Amino acid sequence: MAKRTLGLGKAAKAKKQKTESASESATPVPATTSTTTGAASNEITVELDDEVDPDDELAQLKGLWNTYLRSERDNEYVLNGIVHECDRLLRNEQDKSKLSAEFHAIYAVTLAELAIFHTEDETKGSTVKEFFDAALERIELGQESYPDAAELRLAKARVILSRIPLEYISKMDVDTTSKKFEVNVAKLLDEALESYTAAEETIESTKEYKLFDQNTFEILNSLDDLLDIIHTFGKSDELAEGLDSDEEDSDAEEEVQLSKKHPLYKIQHSDKYSAWLQTHQVKFAELITIQYKDTLLSKSTEQLSESEQTQLHFYKQVCKKTGQVLLQTAEPLSQIFTSLTYDSDNEEEAIDGVSASEAQTKAIKLTKQAVEFFKKAEEDEDPQSWVDVAEAIIDLGNLYDYESKDQVDAYAVAEERLKRANNATNGKFQTILDDLLNKDEE
Repeated sequence: MAKRTLGLGKAAKAKKQKTESASESATPVPATTSTTTGAASNEITVELDDEVDPDDELAQLKGLWNTYLRSERDNEYVLNGIVHECDRLLRNEQDKSKLSAEFHAIYAVTLAELAIFHTEDETKGSTVKEFFDAALERIELGQESYPDAAELRLAKARVILSRIPLEYISKMDVDTTSKKFEVNVAKLLDEALESYTAAEETIESTKEYKLFDQNTFEILNSLDDLLDIIHTFGKSDELAEGLDSDEEDSDAEEEVQLSKKHPLYKIQHSDKYSAWLQTHQVKFAELITIQYKDTLLSKSTEQLSESEQTQLHFYKQVCKKTGQVLLQTAEPLSQIFTSLTYDSDNEEEAIDGVSASEAQTKAIKLTKQAVEFFKKAEEDEDPQSWVDVAEAIIDLGNLYDYESKDQVDAYAVAEERLKRANNATNGKFQTILDDLLNKDEE
């Protein structure tokens, strides 16, 4: 149910393969000096919001960045164009302190994004390390003028979360030790999360909820991907790339247990990072609900403008992701409850210090939250979104006492949704429905 998205490592390889033939002539320099790239001589269409002044150079820069965000991100020409534009603004602005925090943030994140296209360029002079060094240097320069800017703190978190897998984990194997490795990855990850938390506090205190946007959402997605990479580190290559856990082959290569001396051991065996993700993913969803409640969430679909429809789609994406994260958090608790309650061979009273009743109570609370977020993500024309709700309700039903009224009612609600989705798709979800009906007959 709670599928994970493609890991950063695999995403980097996919982008690299797609762009090798199309953009070999576009080789950006990872420094903050001016450069003319292939993108500078190619025409790029930039979409600006209706209320934006087309002569506003920062607005144009933001539009260029948003153009990249909305694209398939398989071509670095737009990124080169952003770097070129940032360099031009730097050259033309005599008083560098007048360049906004958002300018520095866009420049830094663009440099970090370019690193994804250069993971195999270590012998060509444009190394991944240089891109990330330049990105963090740009953030530091921005913080000299805007030390408390949420945009720069968010950019720092995003850069670090990209850097960890691309520059550091890519150099590790199962025999790597912390003593010999150049960086304390756990400390670096903590730094990223502290930077995000500080930005979040600033946004809440200033009520600048507009900063909870696609850029910020991707920070949370990057953390989810990174944790997936770390937790599957040592398995087969495909699993280590962060593929969906639902696609794992039961006959896959056995997991290798990392030594306590491994740089990733501390993160892999800590619950605090998953707990952090769950807390801040929920807060993100709650805060954008505040942002939208008096605008697009108060209107019918027919009343929404094109830009508001785009916002609504984003909101539903966030709600779906939040539901997935909540189910991921509930999963180990659900497993403890199931093992202690239904496994006749398990005579323990607790697992990891958690009893069956404690696990049940906590898992039910998390799963109920997940159901509510999946409901917010439902689309009238998307049967899969109805199934997402149904599967979360089934998970909830599994946590209730066997054959209790709560369990029977939950399964009945899920069955109704599944039948509706199945009828709308000519039987696409019959297997899920059959599994549920078999539960009723057990």
